[in-house]
Amino acid sequence: MNADVGKWAKVCLQCQRAKIQRHTSSRLSIFSPTERFEHVHIDIVGPLPTAASGHRYLVTMIDRATRWPEAYPLCEISAEDVAKAVYEGWISRFGCPVTITTDQGRQFESRVFASLSRLLGIEKTRTTSYHAQCNGIIERWHRVLKAALKARLQTARSWINELPTVLLGLRAAMRSDTGVSAAQLTYGCNIRLPGDLLSTTCNDVIMDSGYIDQLRDAIRNLQPMPSQPHSNTKPIFVHRDLQSCEYVFVRIDAVKKPLQAPYDGPYRTQTCLHYHRARCAY
Repeated sequence: MNADVGKWAKVCLQCQRAKIQRHTSSRLSIFSPTERFEHVHIDIVGPLPTAASGHRYLVTMIDRATRWPEAYPLCEISAEDVAKAVYEGWISRFGCPVTITTDQGRQFESRVFASLSRLLGIEKTRTTSYHAQCNGIIERWHRVLKAALKARLQTARSWINELPTVLLGLRAAMRSDTGVSAAQLTYGCNIRLPGDLLSTTCNDVIMDSGYIDQLRDAIRNLQPMPSQPHSNTKPIFVHRDLQSCEYVFVRIDAVKKPLQAPYDGPYRTQTCLHYHRARCAY
């Protein structure tokens, strides 16, 4: 009788859909790009305190390989304004990226942004809804950017006047995980800061053709160091029946309504695989 009762309870679809079970835990490996400005992450910050010029938003962009950041102030964040900032601010300077990753904001899901990506041959990927970790490289940089702007505003009046100085410092700052700055990965050397007291004169370096060729090869061969995974140390758990089961339940990874079941399904294993890929950005 105990075996029959346990079997009957396990096959109850309503119970499986409503009661939280132990989840499959795995580590996601994200491949790093091999070329500079190949993969760009884009997001919007704001609304910020309105500046005297009327700007109250920032369109932020960061290169995945070099971590080179850009931030362009905007008065409004319409689809046309955001697409124009991306084209005039980033593409005109660094060229067309291969991939662009954004969230599911209305500006990035608009026809204008889709037409721009299709015209330039850019593959656009979007993050999962209510899952900012998919675009974590730029979300984490927002925290540093806002902290620097707050510190500068203690002695300044407008954040837009302090933005260039803040970007200069963030581009030249050494990263704790890679040990190099975004400027080093982009230009092959450190950028000169206003506080540098020592300068290299023309007599210190012999600018012959051999030195120039060696410098070009060094910049060309400079590759970004792989970033460290920011995952917990708990062991990977994969249910033993996952390899042989025909149907599975999929957890709803979004903001749920009250009394809404945390799982959806059941789905066949092949159908569930396509459903999971459609919900993930990678």
